Amino acid sequence: FGLTISLLVYKKPRVANIINQITGSLQTFPSIALFGILIPLMSSISTIVIIALVIYGLFPITTNTIIGLQGLKKQTEYSAKSIALNEREILWHVRIPLGLSSIIGGIRITATLIIGVTTIAAVIGGGGLGEVILSGISRRDLSLILKGAIPVALTSIAISGACQYAEKAFK
Repeated sequence: FGLTISLLVYKKPRVANIINQITGSLQTFPSIALFGILIPLMSSISTIVIIALVIYGLFPITTNTIIGLQGLKKQTEYSAKSIALNEREILWHVRIPLGLSSIIGGIRITATLIIGVTTIAAVIGGGGLGEVILSGISRRDLSLILKGAIPVALTSIAISGACQYAEKAFK
């Protein structure tokens, strides 16, 4: 969703700035408060969690993608136009490949952020490893806390590492 929005607005700096301001503002909501706002609006906990995760994922992805796509130097753009590339070809053959490191960086930030927010979803009945962590906290049981926290941390590290690997592979 964030990539699509970015592809639609990167050529319009004012609109791109507004999108980044809106998504940045949404990012500032504490996750538990966002869940609280969404609960009266929807009946399904899974829908609430998915919408919250999409909202939290927008800012890093849109910001980094827009920066990556807008970062094309003028002389590179002139060169692409001088060999008769149209705007679509410049996007797919020049802008995206040159901005890919920034784009993947936004995806990496989002992926690790989403893992953390997902664990907090247990507070509203979202289940998952967050539920194990909360149960351990309420019982003051360190082993139970670690049974939830260690897999979450390892998943976050693995996803971050995979994104970092992809970022280097596309350079």
